[in-house]
Amino acid sequence: MIARKETKMRGSRFALMFAVPALLAAVACGADPVVGDGRDDSDAVGTGGDGNSGTGATGNGGGSGGGPGGDGSGGSVKPPELPSACDESKPGSRLLRRLTRQELLNTEAAVFGNVANGASTVLPGDPVDSIRLSNDASILTMNQDTAQAVLERAEEIADLVTAPNTLAGQLSCAGSSPDENCAAEFIRKYGDALFRRPLTQSDVDRYLSLYRSVSAASDFKTGLKWTLVALIQSPYAVYRSELGEGGKLTPYEIASELSYSYSASPPSAELLALAMNGSLDDPEVRFQEAKKLLATEQGQTVIHRFFEEWLNYKTVLTVSRADAGAFEPVRTKMVRETEAFVEKLLYEKGGKLTDLLTANFTVADQELASYYGFPGGSGDLGSGSAGEVERTWGLGIFAQGSVTTSMASIAITSPTRRGLLLLRRLFCEVPGLPQGINFDLTVDSLQGNTTRERLENSHLGGPCAECHSAFDPLGFGFEHIDNIGRYREQEMTKNGAFPIDASAVVAKLGGVFVDGQEELMTALAESPEVLSCISGTMSRYVYGSAGTCRDPQARSRVMAGETSIVDYLAELAREPHFVERAP
Repeated sequence: MIARKETKMRGSRFALMFAVPALLAAVACGADPVVGDGRDDSDAVGTGGDGNSGTGATGNGGGSGGGPGGDGSGGSVKPPELPSACDESKPGSRLLRRLTRQELLNTEAAVFGNVANGASTVLPGDPVDSIRLSNDASILTMNQDTAQAVLERAEEIADLVTAPNTLAGQLSCAGSSPDENCAAEFIRKYGDALFRRPLTQSDVDRYLSLYRSVSAASDFKTGLKWTLVALIQSPYAVYRSELGEGGKLTPYEIASELSYSYSASPPSAELLALAMNGSLDDPEVRFQEAKKLLATEQGQTVIHRFFEEWLNYKTVLTVSRADAGAFEPVRTKMVRETEAFVEKLLYEKGGKLTDLLTANFTVADQELASYYGFPGGSGDLGSGSAGEVERTWGLGIFAQGSVTTSMASIAITSPTRRGLLLLRRLFCEVPGLPQGINFDLTVDSLQGNTTRERLENSHLGGPCAECHSAFDPLGFGFEHIDNIGRYREQEMTKNGAFPIDASAVVAKLGGVFVDGQEELMTALAESPEVLSCISGTMSRYVYGSAGTCRDPQARSRVMAGETSIVDYLAELAREPHFVERAP
């Protein structure tokens, strides 16, 4: 398909419109490639829900435009294959990958610096896939709203760049010799940066032709402006290609894959130099560069975005709770606590997959530690100076207040929601919605003294039992944690106080008996299926596509506890899939 450019004269103003249909222009590629959609045929994955309808419906709300999308009980996700079952000889599909919202913004900032901050048009949020990840290439299409926003931001940035004071500082020839040679210099300067590779002479000639047609009817500055608008919204700028040559990505494609995968930003001059001299063909060089990128501020942001999307823990910022007096002062701190926990576990302690589930510490200031009933607490979470606190109850990231509170109800806990979270995120399963369910039932209308008793009385028989037996026991293990993230020994009800029963027989673990969140997480951390699910999801995030058989060697090592989470993520750059695509 060909991306079309239309230039219209409206008085003295040009409105340059780029119809960007999700493929690189054939005139730019020199061919009309047949490109896959980013999925292997074996990757049967649901389409995700918008919180209201579609696969994955009956969720927590949110929309498909980048908000916290549906996380409900419809649809299905194929669990990741164990590494031993993977076919290493099968490379991934060739594809064109639209940059995410954050990648587009980071690209603008890298190319134009502070000038990009002057653009006021807001880019729409990205859709999320069936497990809430927002960087799945198969769903990152260029819809009308995104195309319009890209155009409007391109015009705003081009206006700012070609303003007299700015242009003179960026392009010395603009003042001394504003001619076609100067325009070519301008095109190479911004084209090389936006395309993440040196422009070919054909590229330069094509954009010079546009410059000539515009400047002939206006002036030098206007010609540069609309040429820059075309460059900014070129498919080569808005997409990154994984097409390769002869089944292998080009050096510049590898550089972009490294940089965007591990920092959501375009490659630096140093990384492009490694591409140019062929160093990125070496798996060890790619691994080291990936580690460097993950250590940067932008790389850490990529890590945080994964955990935010995977667990949806920022929902804690907007939930309503009956006991708002106690909860309101700490809800924001809960988010910062989880971010600080991830930073300390991954970057300071070299945390492994099992540590993610069983770490017995958190990061809290005195107020939050006191809220949880933990001794100690120091510094300030807001400024990043809070210290490590030993937990006296609860283990790992799933005991974080932001997670347990987000997966609860206004006045009571929700073993079902908490159990579903574990089923989806630790077993990579999304149960379908059975027929014959009475959605008018509420927990309060059921028989029993405690939340657990009422749910058991409702779910043990009838059409509910088949599904709920898989995830309710997982949620029962969390019953010592109330709906605002605090430990409790009793459940206070209108009929009095009743002791908590957090024991469960977990069918997903072969019928193992656990009592409490600590025993549950310890048992889950010993499950190969759980470790495969987590590592497969992380791989899916780094690669930005649904394939789960693209990293068998790295996944085998991280599942065996031989590598840390950060090293595992970086090791994905060593895998053949990182540089190979089906010819």
